[in-house]
Order: sequence, then structure tokens, then C-alpha cells
Amino acid sequence: MCIRDSYPLSPMQQGMLFHTLYEQGAGDYINQLRVDVDGLEPERFRQAWQAAIDNHDILRSGFLWQGELPAPIQVVHKRIRLDFVEHDWRANEAVPAALDGLAEEERLRGFDLLAAPLLRLTLVRTGEQRYHLIYTNHHILMDGWSNSQLLGEVLQRYAGQLPQHLTGRYRDYIAWLQRQDAILSEHFWKQQLQGLDEPTRLAQAIAAGARAPLEEGHGSHGCTLDEAQTRSLGEFARQQKVTVNTLVQAAWLLLLQRCTGQDTVVFGATVSGRPAELKGVEQQIGLFINTLPVVATPRPQLSVSDWLQAVQERNLALRDFEHTPLYDVQRWAGLGGEALFDNILVFENYPVSEALEKGSPAQLQFGAVGNHEQTNYPLTLSVFVAERLSFDYSYSYQHFSCLLYTSPSPRDATLSR
Repeated sequence: MCIRDSYPLSPMQQGMLFHTLYEQGAGDYINQLRVDVDGLEPERFRQAWQAAIDNHDILRSGFLWQGELPAPIQVVHKRIRLDFVEHDWRANEAVPAALDGLAEEERLRGFDLLAAPLLRLTLVRTGEQRYHLIYTNHHILMDGWSNSQLLGEVLQRYAGQLPQHLTGRYRDYIAWLQRQDAILSEHFWKQQLQGLDEPTRLAQAIAAGARAPLEEGHGSHGCTLDEAQTRSLGEFARQQKVTVNTLVQAAWLLLLQRCTGQDTVVFGATVSGRPAELKGVEQQIGLFINTLPVVATPRPQLSVSDWLQAVQERNLALRDFEHTPLYDVQRWAGLGGEALFDNILVFENYPVSEALEKGSPAQLQFGAVGNHEQTNYPLTLSVFVAERLSFDYSYSYQHFSCLLYTSPSPRDATLSR
């Protein structure tokens, strides 16, 4: 085995490793992108992906946790061959159903975290000029922003262009994490957690009296605001001098309080986690995100403006401590170390479809992008901001299937699995 480097895991990587090993076969953190591509040259595409893998240590990394190791480590290989498979289904009369089945097979295969690369591509030829791409990867490698960066680089290389020179590696981020002051973090988070007497369990609060779940697995529910509503919310946020992210978080906290009856509520927010002092960090590929609690006590006497400012101030204060491991925060909460929330809110700021559209060479044309992501939380709310604000609820049937089956939104009752 030719090894180039090895170093510890980030806290988020440790969490994903734990849940992957603890619930093997559940499909958590197996991400998949699907898209039709017209005009693609498969071998040229494969070479562009291989060059990107050669360029980034994290894409050649596997994970070790067995034996006498005191803690898990990630191991960077000098050279890894891309897992790239091609099929020709031009004669297949049931292509859409067959593609769905193939994509599901790829997700169910999962990954052996010991064996790099933890990503693979399947390319299916469905017409004379059309291919269907199924790109599957384990989230432990990289976050959404990194995925967008990676796809942009692949398209640059496909077009014969060299991407800009990297100014750092993922191990620099790990070294930065190890230099942070845990005592300062503990002091900050203990202040943030004051007033939180119990975890916030949304599923438990709304499931009282509901019938048993019909099945295991996960589903999703989506809804989208129209352009006028989206513009109106954006204008309101600007008037209040807050971000749309703050606006959504403030509304979500009010909903949690109303559903649970708790004075103080908490949910998990995913933060970017990229420290500004690391040169070139915005262009690096890796898992930088972290999920941390947002704790608040909405008071009826607060005006809307005051409430939004309070949420925004908490978000700003958190930035200096967004690297803190969630397991430490939960320990400092003084509630026995148990999980503080069963739902997370992810504000998506990496438009993969936009990256494909803007970065693709003239001869390539991409169709609508389909994404499949699944966490270990019973409910993940992903918010996408574009011309139309959209919401995707990814949920566990064991916790939320009854609610979503019996009470769909009157505006958008579409459910997909």
C-alpha cells in the first residue's frame, strides 16, 4: 500500500464514521447526484475526474479505526484509480425505471470506508448523444460547497483548462482545528446553553396519538414559494438587516416552540466551518461543515424586528466557535450527553446545477439535476435560495411518515421516496 500521508479526522468526520459503522445498511451519508448529459465524451470525462482525484488528497483518502489505534485516522494514498463504469442502454425500452433501479443499487452498495476512493461514477448511454450520470459518494469526504467546486474543476479539465493552483490541503484544516482553545469554546457554549432544560424532540411532540409508522426507510417532501413570495421575503430581510437564513431560522424556532410547548427550544444548524485565516480555504475540497445547536427562547412580547435581531446576533457570535465538536457541546449542556435535537436545518448555498451550467464547455448540455442526501437525523430541512425559495424535508418514516402521509401541504402534496 503506497501511503502519502495520514492525520486525524475532523469532528464531523468522526460523527459520520460513527453513524456509518453503527447503522450499517441504513444509507446515511451516502450522497448521490443524477443528471442527463448531451454531447459527452466518456473517456475524456473519465480522465478529467481522474486528474481531479490526483489533485486532491481528500479524494484519495480512506479511514482506519481498527487495531491498536487510539483514535481513527484518515490515510491518503499516493495514487487511486477512479471507479468508473459505463453501460449502453440504447436498446432498453424501460430506461427511466431501469435507471432508478441502478441508482438505488449504487446507494445500497454503500462504501467500505477503509477502501479509497469513496466515490464512484456510473455512466449510462441512453441515446446517440445522451448519457445519464450517476455520481455516488460518501459525505465523509466533502461538503456540498466542495462538491460544487469539484464538479467545476472536472468540467475545466474536460475543456482542457488547468484549474488554479491549490494553496493548501485538508490536513492544514485538521492542524488548525487542533490549535483551537477548548476552554474558550466551553465557556462560550455553556453560556449559549443556559436556559435549555431538556432536548427538543419535534418527532415526539407531534406524534402523540398517531398510528404506528407504515415502514422503515426515508422519504422527502418538497415545497417551493413563487418568485413574488421569494422577492418579498428577500426585501423584508434586507429591511430588517438580516439574512434570509436568519429569517428561516427565526420562523423554525417559533414553529418548534409551538409544536413542543417548550419555552426554550433548540435545533441543529449546519455551518460552513471554513476558517478565514486559512489561505485558499474557499477553494479547498473536504468536509469543513459542522452541525451545532441553535438555542433560543422566543418571547411573545418581542417585536418581529427584535426577534430577528436576537437570532442574527446569536448566529454572528457562533462564527468564532463553529469548529466546536457537537459531542463536546452536548456534554457541556449537562443533560447526560444525550442528543439535544432530532432535526437539523441546512441552508444550501452551493448551487450544483448552476456550477454545471456555468462551467460546462459549449458542447455539453446538462439536464435537471437530481440529488439524494440522507443524514442520521429523523428530519433534515434543506433550504435552497434562488429565484424561488424552496424547502426539502428529508425524513425518517419511523418518526414522521404518519404526519406527512395524513397531512400533506395543500399547495404541494407531492411525496417522493
